[in-house]
Amino acid sequence: MYIPECTITYQHKDGRQYSGALKNSGLKAQVQDRNGEISVSINPMESIRLVSFTMTFHWICETDERFFMNGFRSDSPCMETSRDNKLLAIPANLRSRLRVSTAAKLFGAYDIHNGSPMGFSYCYFRTSRNNYRLIASLDERTGYTIFQYDGLDSTIYISKDVEGISLEAGEYKLMSIKIYDGPEEYVFDQWFDDLKLPKLDVKPMGGFSTNNMGYHVDALGIEEALDNMESITGQDNMVLVAEGWNMAKGDWSPAPYKFPEGMAQVAKRIHDRGFKAALWISPFSIDRRSQLAVDHRDWIKRDRNNKIVNSPMDVNLVALDVSRADVKDYIRRLIDTVVNKWGYDMIVAGDLYMAGLVAVEGQSRAASMYQAMETLKELTDGIPVMAEDVPLMPAFGMVDYCHISTGATVTPKTAIRSIRSLVDYLTPDRSFLGALFRRQLNGRAWVNTPKEYTLMNQGLRFFDASRKSCAIVSGMVGMPQLITDNPTDYDEEQQKLILENMQGTERKITRIYDVKNKVIVEYTDGEKLCSVKL
Repeated sequence: MYIPECTITYQHKDGRQYSGALKNSGLKAQVQDRNGEISVSINPMESIRLVSFTMTFHWICETDERFFMNGFRSDSPCMETSRDNKLLAIPANLRSRLRVSTAAKLFGAYDIHNGSPMGFSYCYFRTSRNNYRLIASLDERTGYTIFQYDGLDSTIYISKDVEGISLEAGEYKLMSIKIYDGPEEYVFDQWFDDLKLPKLDVKPMGGFSTNNMGYHVDALGIEEALDNMESITGQDNMVLVAEGWNMAKGDWSPAPYKFPEGMAQVAKRIHDRGFKAALWISPFSIDRRSQLAVDHRDWIKRDRNNKIVNSPMDVNLVALDVSRADVKDYIRRLIDTVVNKWGYDMIVAGDLYMAGLVAVEGQSRAASMYQAMETLKELTDGIPVMAEDVPLMPAFGMVDYCHISTGATVTPKTAIRSIRSLVDYLTPDRSFLGALFRRQLNGRAWVNTPKEYTLMNQGLRFFDASRKSCAIVSGMVGMPQLITDNPTDYDEEQQKLILENMQGTERKITRIYDVKNKVIVEYTDGEKLCSVKL
């Protein structure tokens, strides 16, 4: 039985505030554990505004046990760590810089145990015998579920992001999580059964992404890439025209000096080479300097203080108010243009987190994110969608594919743009840890898509070995397999590896552990037992 200690903070209409134990709050609370499902309900007698809610209970780990805290977004770096958090023994000021800025800005107030990794929606604990204890949310619409674990005190903190939620008198289910115990496949199958999400068929697929071209992508570059990709064979292989093709986010027309014949002609040429075509857009956000932003200032989302909602990483990227009928119609017309007028087979939807950056009156951040993802699913009915930069659980079952790792920067030129890009370039193998440790979502929440990678030799042995390790791991954790370089420049070993990945590798992960801050992935290749370091 797991009956946690619960604390709550809420405000009355007249401004009075209560903060303390839930049992003394006067809210007629009920905390239950039914076969591992822990639920918390409250029944206020008058209108209240929720401020915070946390439950705490004793949680003992074995000496060799590892735990994993899921990152906030699909591109958030996250990995297993030890119960004493030795991998995170770094100064607090540096730790705050390294944390993904979106989560740091939105959820810093929930950092109860400073120094422990913060997880969202689910976390798990794994013994050396590969027994899993999975703690997972069953309902995020009431707010994101936020986990922290203190191994020294054997305490787990589980908070609910309740900002924006106001309640009237009546019963309200505040928290619903479940604890699953058993082998890896069993616990994740049980969780997704409870979420009523059926398993998906993961089909082999590969292709090329223009991500390495960045904002220099143009029709000539894509044509050259198509020439180089003729050696890649497969029924569903694709070419992804990534971010950078359009004039501005919000102004969804190609730059005429880069695409003089338009984007429909690009899709046609991709199809003529036997590939499917995918195009990147950001449906929930626009550039404040775009013509769309100038013409429709009322479409831009504002917080409860009437301030424009912009990205924590880019002040010029602003959120659209997806709840508006005219914004929804704009997204519908954008999708119709890309699919029906230009002829693209798949939409890659980026910057999706922007829809849930702030809580609105009466609605949590997570509820806003669910609303936006349901809108996207409705508007793309029957059209394959790949998600990028999205909070995970609101996207479960809403998209077909999801870029599930940070993605290594692939060129020296792009590496110098930021510290994050430089770290990715120097340690590309770490970029795949998010996909590796969230491999259980593959075929359950969506089809995992590891970020694009390169196999090109850099002239340094540790670079080359690292990139090979990335490719091997990528082939075992999701589809499609997307490269960013010229496969005609590959040597025989590289060519063999990429073709195996795109056509469906037979390699299977058998064990993951770490030695001296390096993650070791053991896998079978036929009857041979192999391993790589990340």
